[in-house]
Amino acid sequence: MLKPCLLSVFEAYMTLTQLKYFLALCECGTFASAADQCFVSQPTLSLQLKKLETFVGAALIDRSQSPIKPTPFGALFAQQAKAVFGEVSKLEALFESESPNLEGRLSLGCIPTVAYYLMLPMLQYFKQQYPSLVISFYELPTHEILDRLESGFLDAAILAGPIQSRHLHEQPLFYEPFTLLMNPSNTPQNTQLELAELEQYPLLMLGEEHCLRGQTLSICKYTDRNPKKAYIECSSVAMMKQLVKADVASALLPQLCLENEETGVELISPKPARVVSLVYRKNFHKTRTLDALEEAVKDHIPDSYYSKHGYRVVGIDNE
Repeated sequence: MLKPCLLSVFEAYMTLTQLKYFLALCECGTFASAADQCFVSQPTLSLQLKKLETFVGAALIDRSQSPIKPTPFGALFAQQAKAVFGEVSKLEALFESESPNLEGRLSLGCIPTVAYYLMLPMLQYFKQQYPSLVISFYELPTHEILDRLESGFLDAAILAGPIQSRHLHEQPLFYEPFTLLMNPSNTPQNTQLELAELEQYPLLMLGEEHCLRGQTLSICKYTDRNPKKAYIECSSVAMMKQLVKADVASALLPQLCLENEETGVELISPKPARVVSLVYRKNFHKTRTLDALEEAVKDHIPDSYYSKHGYRVVGIDNE
């Protein structure tokens, strides 16, 4: 039962900022992580949450649990808070439709294996084409991006699909083939390699938080076998490429991760590829901003990647 309370003039209303902090804590499970996500100090976040609880007259967070979780009433309150931000998005879309220039703010997430080649040209593109649009860019693994999208801390994201979420909309942007970047001592004479031949080569892997790891495992499963030799786990595409150059092992990479001087071996029978999609909440209504995002991506992607014809699209496995 909610308890009546006497509010000071400073506590007589709740704010969107307080709701944002509350949802961050529900998502992160600790005050420290939530404060980092909101770019505020921990005491500031804690104070605002106490003011919010004072306003509603009930505890929203069960502080006795680790990680912290919302109370039963707090879970219901969180659902309505998310709905509030959906209505705020409609107001922002109304302003966007009436504004002659594309402006405002956009929080954009991107997985590391796409940000590796797309982050810089996209930021440069928006700076030149839409200088009044302020973009916050977050390079994060897939599971963190999806959590932040659903909780409202990201407006949109570019990631590998397909995804499964009834709250998010996925719009395929392009289909990117995988290539095998081979270490010098293993480079084959042919420029093509059948998937069944992958078992001959030790492969580098990214960590479990990266979707490329799952895609690599999926591709290997197409051969009905796993690579014979143990793989080496890396933290980034850049580290994988350094180890390939040092003749440690080979790496299965998306084609656009290769630099001009790097040549990969084409994989065939079947030809594996990933779908790279624009993902956003179904209640995100800033259509002009979404159109500009799609335009920015496709401005830097070969036209031949727009169709999935001839590819076998690889999903995310073991993520």
